[in-house]
Amino acid sequence: MQLLALALGGLILVINFLFPPWVVRLEVSNVGTQELSRSYRFLFTPPEPVFDSTMITVAIDWAMVFIQAGVIVVVAGLFYILLGITRRLRQSLPERRGGSERS
Repeated sequence: MQLLALALGGLILVINFLFPPWVVRLEVSNVGTQELSRSYRFLFTPPEPVFDSTMITVAIDWAMVFIQAGVIVVVAGLFYILLGITRRLRQSLPERRGGSERS
């Protein structure tokens, strides 16, 4: 079960990097740069900008990608540790058979 937690965490991590979040940056001279979150898209097919302009760029939101990757690693690690603890507890408890035993 522990390996399953690591495998699922690894799979989710790969999906996280293959389908990153995208942002559209709009540079306005008076206001500065505005960022709009776009959708999650496949790594090699970025979303199209809404307007054709040299002031608009589309980029991967790397900060969000690494935050998500960190959360995935922490959660998968916690599941790995918790599954290991429960396995050790199950092995250390004596087996109960049938009904209750009276002393």
